[in-house]
Amino acid sequence: MKKNPGIETTENDFPAIQPEISEAYSASDHDNKDSLKLCEISYRPFDERIVYSGRVLVDGPGKEMARNFTRNDNSGIVFSRLPFSDNCLNVFITKRITDVSFLAANAEAKSFIFPLYDYSGIIKQRDGDWVSSGILNLNMEIVNKIARGLGLQFVREKETGNICFVNNNDDLRDEFKQVFLPADLMDYIYAVLCSPGFVGKYDKPSKNNFPEIHYPQNTEVFWKLVKIGGTMRQLHLLECPAVENFITRYPVCGDNLLNSPVYENGNVYINREQYFSNVPDEVWNFYVGTYQPAQDWLLIRKGKYLSNAEIQKYQKIIVALSETRRLMEIAGNLLF
Repeated sequence: MKKNPGIETTENDFPAIQPEISEAYSASDHDNKDSLKLCEISYRPFDERIVYSGRVLVDGPGKEMARNFTRNDNSGIVFSRLPFSDNCLNVFITKRITDVSFLAANAEAKSFIFPLYDYSGIIKQRDGDWVSSGILNLNMEIVNKIARGLGLQFVREKETGNICFVNNNDDLRDEFKQVFLPADLMDYIYAVLCSPGFVGKYDKPSKNNFPEIHYPQNTEVFWKLVKIGGTMRQLHLLECPAVENFITRYPVCGDNLLNSPVYENGNVYINREQYFSNVPDEVWNFYVGTYQPAQDWLLIRKGKYLSNAEIQKYQKIIVALSETRRLMEIAGNLLF
């Protein structure tokens, strides 16, 4: 897989959401139809920001990578060179332009993104429109070796029209499936990287100082890990239906002013009266990279009034982290 660092942004970039600032840069960037664009980026785990995505304000070696997530339905694994441990994730998923400090503020542990499709190449057509040409970001020699080992056929996309049932039914039992897709392979890799058992066995760095993912040994374990990885991918994007099933409550009405959050006996107090109840201790202290989402998501909003949408989102994050811990253990038991 081709890897690229995330983009470099600072707090000074964010005022670019104001129309007058965007307009100020229009003269120097008017020749590129994509330059004058405000977009949502993945700033930290479960935390997004609105930035000006033109080449003036968003800079760094990852600016070419930004094209992978500006106009296309794409996903990518975010990874850093932080040491693995059993009580945290050092990988995450994204489908947006991603900040270089997404997983760690330490410059030596910057984030790298492995997109499933590479849209960084741009072709200019005669009518002046800019069109991205997506390329599958996989080493086909390795993919074919995996396919042979599993006795499955690799297909680049789902077939449509008059097709064979066993090649395109998501509800088909695993033992009857004959093909796998690029997203299946990415979900398998994601499940392995998220597994606590990966530590000490499969985390030995390669010559490029990135972990080596071993080939799947059989179809039964492969499909189970694909399902786990796919569920975690949806959880981390807050797109899984399970995140709507809150395990917490927000029982007290008030002004929702967020002071310094305090954790006490399973409750997360945002001020003297208001709190989120039933937050598990292991979720409160769970790490993604060097961040603790259950804590840092609140700390970054200190002094602000939480909206109803933000109150609901925080409860979704708690569900996602709780389910992640459960699925990590299942994946570890399958692998080791």
